[in-house]
Amino acid sequence: MPAMALPGHESEPKQIVGTQLRKTLNTIPAYTWYAVPSGTLTFVNEAYADYLGLAKDDPLRLGLETGVAWDTHIELVHPDDREETLRVGATCNRTGAAGQTAFRIRNSEGEYRWFLSRLEPLRASDGTLLYWIGINLDIEELKRAEEQRRIAGAPCLSQDFAKTRVRLSTSVIRELFGDLMPCTLLTQRLPYFEVNGDSCRLWPPS
Repeated sequence: MPAMALPGHESEPKQIVGTQLRKTLNTIPAYTWYAVPSGTLTFVNEAYADYLGLAKDDPLRLGLETGVAWDTHIELVHPDDREETLRVGATCNRTGAAGQTAFRIRNSEGEYRWFLSRLEPLRASDGTLLYWIGINLDIEELKRAEEQRRIAGAPCLSQDFAKTRVRLSTSVIRELFGDLMPCTLLTQRLPYFEVNGDSCRLWPPS
């Protein structure tokens, strides 16, 4: 569903939201990004852009909408992980619900690392979808540990990997928007891992 401007303000409110969103995502100690309602990746924060090796004037650094297809940036993902990544993305686009998947992303040196990616719909108080907000957490070491356990014949972490949760704090979103626009995000805690019941916090909950 296309994002809707507030009556009498045309697209200005969404532009303000986008500006504040970029500023806030750049303060989060993780690889964060957002996409427009169609699902097209539109912005990655500074840390993520540096990881990808993007030019300083790349549209993804600036949050510029270029009108490309929603799946244009799938080439950043490892070829073996693209089908599942597209499936999850298409499901989110169709249902408007949050989604989560794991994939490998190529860095500026051409190497791939595993990430757990979570995306959540950011909506206005009337339910209008404004953006998809995403966070990618580096799980390369976790995947390597899982492989070592497999080789050693120990139970693999993958049995509980599906239970891993990544969430964005509503307090961050409230700080982002202030009194500008009432919005809802379907989460209540900061990003963290939970595997086998043990929490490996990447950013401790408040």
